[in-house]
Amino acid sequence: MCLQGTMREERMDPVLIREYRARWQAVAEVEQAEQQQATVVDRWRRLNAILQLAGALRLDPRAQDQEEAIVWQRWAKLKADFP
Repeated sequence: MCLQGTMREERMDPVLIREYRARWQAVAEVEQAEQQQATVVDRWRRLNAILQLAGALRLDPRAQDQEEAIVWQRWAKLKADFP
């Protein structure tokens, strides 16, 4: 941690670390239980909501594919130019 231009080392409390990890483990367990209880209809609704949000944000997955293809082409050219 940096305080007023000086460096100060702080040790994390092992008890706090364990409590932090336990809380997130509990969150993960609840999320997993929710996923297991979700019906196909629930999952379909979530997928559609994500796709609608992507459309509203004008996120086009094909555009990303095109950008990725350009990057791969650049890498291929670099590899060819500098074996």
